Amino acid sequence: MVRHYPIRVCNVLYNVYANFASIVYKVKHLEEHSRLTATLVDAITKQTMPTKMAAYSDLNIITENSPLHILAIQCHQWETEDISITTFMSRLETLQDNLNIQDGPNRLHLSCTDEMQMLTYCSNLPCLQSTKTSDAELKINLLLNHMMSPSSWVRCVTCSLLRNLWLTLDSCGKHFIVQTTILCKNLMIALNDSLSKKSVRFDTSVCICLASLTIISSSAIKKLSSLRLSRPFVALSMATILEVLNHKFDKVNNPSSILIYRVAADSLERLIHISNLWLEALNVTQCYQCIQSYYEAIITHFQIVGDDWTCCKILGILNHDDVFSTFASQSSILSNIATLLTDALKPYKDGDLLELRWAILHFIMRYAKLRLGNHLMHYGKLDRDNSLTLIKNGCCEESQVKKLKEYLASLPPRDDDS
Repeated sequence: MVRHYPIRVCNVLYNVYANFASIVYKVKHLEEHSRLTATLVDAITKQTMPTKMAAYSDLNIITENSPLHILAIQCHQWETEDISITTFMSRLETLQDNLNIQDGPNRLHLSCTDEMQMLTYCSNLPCLQSTKTSDAELKINLLLNHMMSPSSWVRCVTCSLLRNLWLTLDSCGKHFIVQTTILCKNLMIALNDSLSKKSVRFDTSVCICLASLTIISSSAIKKLSSLRLSRPFVALSMATILEVLNHKFDKVNNPSSILIYRVAADSLERLIHISNLWLEALNVTQCYQCIQSYYEAIITHFQIVGDDWTCCKILGILNHDDVFSTFASQSSILSNIATLLTDALKPYKDGDLLELRWAILHFIMRYAKLRLGNHLMHYGKLDRDNSLTLIKNGCCEESQVKKLKEYLASLPPRDDDS
């Protein structure tokens, strides 16, 4: 005998199943999807410099006489020196030129992830840091000249170091918002320039720019007394991140391109999940501009790119209450997304990303509730394969997927659709 659960019970069951699916996936599949686990932005920005050369071997990025091995040796030497930022950047650029790291054979020794970790270590060298606000401001102004460097390594270290120095600025200072906005604008320009190079050696700098932009924006919001004060740099950061998500790479399935998409999705999620940011830090026009760009990103990643991890992050943002309510006011867009995701729902096969499946089902359930409106009392009181039972069970089999699609096609129109 099949038991028909009330909707609120099914919501609880959904959460239990979703949490279980998340755990199963992390245990079985996370390692092969990315070495940057948990939050990508945190993984990029929270690298500290090892105190001994032996510690570099723990990073799993050292191959004897590889470019990163040589860079690690140099960093160890520079760690004990008291050198200026200008001197350091000059040395770093010369080192990269000498190693001749272009898009040729030497590039094969580097992965975007490994290079990103090593260059973040470089930016955390003690000689480059500052503890005084006045000194940090001077160094930031000096670093702005290096953001458009022809050396991808210099760009990476510059963008990473800018983040470190910004954290020492006085958040109560009268120019703090202006300083933050200017810094975000410069990061946006550097990011767009790196993207325009169409060279994999600049992909690392795109990732670090994104991470720095996100950390600076999200941290600045917490330092301000009102979310509305953050509007200038939040709107800029959101627009920049969405541009990256919508960027069309020549090779969309290139590992470094996929990583850029993942960092962008993680960056957007980090900003969206700041309490009340969507409704208070953005005005109505900015919200709807973001909605349109975000809608384009959903289409891009579900129809063209197809990276499950990025798609899962994107849907996690869409399922955020404030974002979903804004989409709900655009019924045609929401209906198109529902159609797209329904088509994307396939019978489960071994190796599928379970979190993505639950994110799709979560959206479908919310969309169905929205469409039912006053008909909600009939929701879930159908046959043994009613919609809630299908969702609760993960809708894994071909027959279940077919029945759920038939159910969604039969939903009555909303009042504002007629």
